[in-house]
Amino acid sequence: MLNLSVRNWNGKVVVDIREFYYKESKEMPGKKGPQTMIELAKGRHPFCSALSNAKNPAIIVGAGIFERTDKDAIFSTVEAISKNANAIRPDWNGLNVLLLNAAQAVALDLGLVPESNGSIESAKFLYLMGTDDVNLEKVLDDAFVVYEGHHGDRGVYRANIILPSSAFSKKEGTFANTEGCAQTTVLAVPTVGDARDGWKIVRALSEIAGAQLLMILLMLSDLK
Repeated sequence: MLNLSVRNWNGKVVVDIREFYYKESKEMPGKKGPQTMIELAKGRHPFCSALSNAKNPAIIVGAGIFERTDKDAIFSTVEAISKNANAIRPDWNGLNVLLLNAAQAVALDLGLVPESNGSIESAKFLYLMGTDDVNLEKVLDDAFVVYEGHHGDRGVYRANIILPSSAFSKKEGTFANTEGCAQTTVLAVPTVGDARDGWKIVRALSEIAGAQLLMILLMLSDLK
């Protein structure tokens, strides 16, 4: 069975399609795997006509597909669906990837991508900047790990050095959500203990490393 819902988002009609089945009165993910996507790519699915007739079709896929062993085949199928629906063209980009973490959107904008899939496993030095979602089980035993953050999650237990940083509620800053939209925060409660703003930690480390960074602080009013 397919769970199909239609909703309005930013003035556009969005259609969600999710395959499911019932087990003991509970809604479970579909067993067919990517079969629905293959049918859409080959033009055999009943929803193909809706996609092809849409003025500005939008296709949203979860970043979880990149963790699958068949990620290349699946993304190739997604590209085929986008091409058939004319979702990517000079005046419209309807292919979207919903990232698992907000920081990933900014990292991609800055061009911060791993050199290879095994970059963490082979690293001798690992700097975790507010990162708690990385699987550290394959990190080398002799790797030197620095954790900068405030969650105190998995990265703390593997770290050789811990640099406590201020939480978003304890500093002024500009963040980006999973859609890449900028959001600003203001100080709600004061920072306690040895925690510092992230940019101050990076600047101090650059000075110690002999490659001092110049930090230019701009008021938000100056950016408007």
